[in-house]
Amino acid sequence: MKALCHQGTAVRAMVRKKPDKPAFPNSVEIAIADFDDAPSLRRALEGIDRVFLVTPSSERVEEQQLRFLDLAGRANVKHIVYLSQLHAKEDSPVRFLRYHAAVESALKQSGIAFTNLRPNLYMQGLLLFRQMIATQNQIAAPIGDARVSIVDVRDIAAVAVSALTEDGHDGKPTTSPAPRHSPTQR
Repeated sequence: MKALCHQGTAVRAMVRKKPDKPAFPNSVEIAIADFDDAPSLRRALEGIDRVFLVTPSSERVEEQQLRFLDLAGRANVKHIVYLSQLHAKEDSPVRFLRYHAAVESALKQSGIAFTNLRPNLYMQGLLLFRQMIATQNQIAAPIGDARVSIVDVRDIAAVAVSALTEDGHDGKPTTSPAPRHSPTQR
């Protein structure tokens, strides 16, 4: 959001309740809405051309995101940038990969231009392992010899800003970009 505001892009942020203290730059328009409340979503989408879609993870997220896509189509949204997940597949044994695939499929069939961002693991999540990294120079996890791609959330934000503000990103799934920051940089 900061990058969009810095570019002078008009931004409407959807929140469930009005923040007690200013949480956004003054230029950001606040829309009070809830993914479970269709009328509030309709109001939030009025006059919007481009959307960045991300929801909290829950057992209802697929239903919520599909409802949002339907309402976005009715509101004539032109482009949706969707924060999905690497390896999203409808036949995945992993629940959140199945729902991301279902939403990607619905988005593709919606007729709305889209860009799917498909990161894997966020670098900031490694902060939970900082003590282990500092003392043992490793991250222990039950993944065998599997390789894991890690991306900084700031890089995902930069890609989202590009997809929201520039032409040429429609219909292209985007996996984690090359890191801008090494894990040891601070």
